[in-house]
This record gives sequence, structure tokens and C-alpha cells, in this order.
Amino acid sequence: MFSQEARWQYAWYWLSLDYTSGFSRDLLLPISDTQVFQSKLRGAMTSWLGSEEFYSQSGRFNNELNSWYVKEYGFEGFALLRHWVSNVFIQEGTDRLNENKWADMFRKSSPLLSPEFSSASWLEQLLTVFNSALQIDFSDFERRLKLKFKEPATEWDKQMLDIWYGSSPETVSDALSVITRLNLFLKYWEVYGTKLGSSQLDELYRRGLILDAKVETLPLGSLTFPRSLHQGQRS
Repeated sequence: MFSQEARWQYAWYWLSLDYTSGFSRDLLLPISDTQVFQSKLRGAMTSWLGSEEFYSQSGRFNNELNSWYVKEYGFEGFALLRHWVSNVFIQEGTDRLNENKWADMFRKSSPLLSPEFSSASWLEQLLTVFNSALQIDFSDFERRLKLKFKEPATEWDKQMLDIWYGSSPETVSDALSVITRLNLFLKYWEVYGTKLGSSQLDELYRRGLILDAKVETLPLGSLTFPRSLHQGQRS
């Protein structure tokens, strides 16, 4: 199975779950009515369920669903979904690694303020307001997530979780949490990061490179500043 085919197949499966409904705004999904979307998506998927071809013919499966989506939402709608699957959705640990690295450095006890660096009051202030704003939104999300996953899995979700290599509700919950936190990080980076001066950005980037080189989560020198998740504006 080609990796891109596997990614799309997993995304279709994931988006069909009742567990993911109600979080379209958190996920930045380019879909206005997720209930209608899910109902139609399940109808398009049904003929494949229980068939060995679901795994062995992933290309055909994706092509059929892609054609269905274009028919329902148009080519522009499909372009937005393709951007979401490629740049927002998380299937494995290497997805959105650059953003995840910066989000980790911006956490409350930030390594960006390590004693190895000179004092920078502007950076301390930035991280304080940044994390305060982000945590308000994320706490609200966590409250809604907790309520959602207190509900027993629906029959559809049970079936799909079992089909996808014995996944669990926790797998879905964790992915929702990771995607939402990164989306919120980018939301507030656009609010506060874009207000930094060139010298402040230079200093922030210098510190980021030093920290990234220590943990080697990215190839040396490949760390870049996070950019908008809007189509065509993200590196």
C-alpha cells in the first residue's frame, strides 16, 4: 500500500467516526455540516466494509471516495480537503513535526528561557500571554472531549475501530487532542508571533535552532518558523 493511499484511507475512516463529530472547528475541517457529511460518507463506504478489498484495493477505495466527494462538494471543496489531509491531519509521529517542535518549545516551562540563554523580558512576556490564551481554549476543548468520550462507542464506531487494526477510543481521543493543540498553537502564533520585530524573530530562531540540534528531532538546519494552516500559506 502506498503511504499516500494509506493516509487517505485512514483519514476517511477517521472522519466517519461519531467520536470525531462535534470537533470540526477544533480540527479546522473545511466542512460546514459534519453530520450530513458523515452520513453521506458512511453510505459511500458501506459497500467496502467487510471486504478484503478494503485493504488490498486501497487505491480503488480512495478513488471512489474522492470522486464522491468532488460530486458532493466540487473540485474546490476537494482541494481544501486534500490540503487538510496532507497538512492538518495526523496519522503518525512524523506528521507536523516542525510545528510540534515549536509548540514544545513554547510550553509554559519553556526551554527557550533556559539559563544557557541571556535574559529576554520580551520573550518571557510573549510566552506568558501566549500560553494563557492557548490554555483557555484548550481547557474548553478538553472539557468537551472528556464529555464526548464518556459516551459509549456507537455501533458504527465499534465496527470501524475493529476494522482499523483493533484501534481504541483512546487512539482517537489522543489524535484529536494533538491536532487541536497544534492548531491552537498556530492560531496564537499568528496573533502574537507576527507582532515580533526582526531582531526578536532572529533571536527566537537562533534559540530554536540550538534547542533543536540537541534533541535532533529534525534534520540539522531544517527547523523553520510555523506558518498559517490556510491553504497556500504553510511551509
